[in-house]
Amino acid sequence: MATSLATGIIHRLGDSPLFFSALRSVMGGDCYRQGVLDEAIGERCPSMRVLDLGCGTGQMARWVQPAQYVGVDSNPAYLRYATRHAPAGARFLELDLARANLASCNIGVFDVVLAMGLLHHLSNSGVHWLLGAVTQLLGPAGKMVTIDGARVPDTARTARRLMAGDKGNFVRSPVEYEELLSRHFRSVRGRTRRDLLRVPISGAPYPLHSIVARGSKRVE
Repeated sequence: MATSLATGIIHRLGDSPLFFSALRSVMGGDCYRQGVLDEAIGERCPSMRVLDLGCGTGQMARWVQPAQYVGVDSNPAYLRYATRHAPAGARFLELDLARANLASCNIGVFDVVLAMGLLHHLSNSGVHWLLGAVTQLLGPAGKMVTIDGARVPDTARTARRLMAGDKGNFVRSPVEYEELLSRHFRSVRGRTRRDLLRVPISGAPYPLHSIVARGSKRVE
């Protein structure tokens, strides 16, 4: 009962852009996202186009500069915050990614599509729906970069509890994440890390699995 109450309070607080940003910073979320970006996409340039799915409060808009940035999220409060704090030129769209047809939104073609902490919020059918749209938005040399909490052996109890209390109901094993992306991409390279994110107070490592996928299997 106490655990359910605490989880409910955290979920409500998480709808606040300030709390969401603060919690991510305390856990080390900003650092790991920047690190994954640097490894996955390397040097940014003004001609690069980046689509950030589940963009939250829009921190990525600063980190991908000088690339062109489009962020998509379903939370209007997050998007208002993102719009106020993002660099000039960043664009934000409010869409339900589990239902929206991205390919019909006329947002163009992208070099990189990011899904940072998004896939564990979607069922398998929801992931396939989303990835089907993503492959229509990537250029020939485009790549998709994902990162999510992962079910791995020997995870600390506090990390398991935090994972169980997340709003995302579809935390998967690394293999399960990679199998989903393999349906849509020819090259899927994953990496599990335990040194990027830590549970507040306990400091327990929170396992994350990142994937860089290339080579869309879409039907031309």
